[in-house]
Amino acid sequence: MLVKKIMLVVIVISVLFISPRPNVAFLVICDGVKEISAFEYSRNDSLISVTIPDSAWLIDRFAFAFNDSLTSVTIGNGVTVIGAYAFANCRSLTSVTMGNSVTTIEDSAFGGAKSLTSVTLPDSVTTISRMAFAGCRSLTSITIPDNVTTIGRSAFANCTSLVTVIISDSAVSAERAAFSGLRSLTEINISGNVITIDDNAFRGCTSLSEESRQRILEINPNAVF
Repeated sequence: MLVKKIMLVVIVISVLFISPRPNVAFLVICDGVKEISAFEYSRNDSLISVTIPDSAWLIDRFAFAFNDSLTSVTIGNGVTVIGAYAFANCRSLTSVTMGNSVTTIEDSAFGGAKSLTSVTLPDSVTTISRMAFAGCRSLTSITIPDNVTTIGRSAFANCTSLVTVIISDSAVSAERAAFSGLRSLTEINISGNVITIDDNAFRGCTSLSEESRQRILEINPNAVF
């Protein structure tokens, strides 16, 4: 029985990491598809752009991870969950268009997408999980929508080109290191509804204006910069 289990694990790993991926540059996934499975299009060096239909509700973990040539992604209006590491380390990714139903961006969903210059989060988003955009070094601004309640640990850590952060009318909690290491960040616009900011949420944000620092300190007098 143990031998059979070991063989099954080896087969699964082979399917995920060794099986050849479709040799497609511009991928338009057929309408009617409900889920993009885990690892389905990962490590596909030929992939340049992806369009996900409105019929899909889930982009599962690692679905498009480690695609060095991927530059643009369009996510349909039916997708509610962008899974953990779904687009992690897509180092050429510059453009992401999200549909209007995304509620959850899971751990490291776009982590390491170092060429990503801008992303517009739809109003439907409620949760930005740990390291969701960590290491997106070309991102220059981000607006947190009204319905977000949690900005996870290190969600935007080391986005070193990020200059402006706008937190809308969210009743939001910014967890440890949520915006840490943003050495270019000068302005943080925080609404009156922000509930908590961790002591280290803005650690390493050495360029923050005095006005922005004071606004953070109003919420958490122990905040470290």
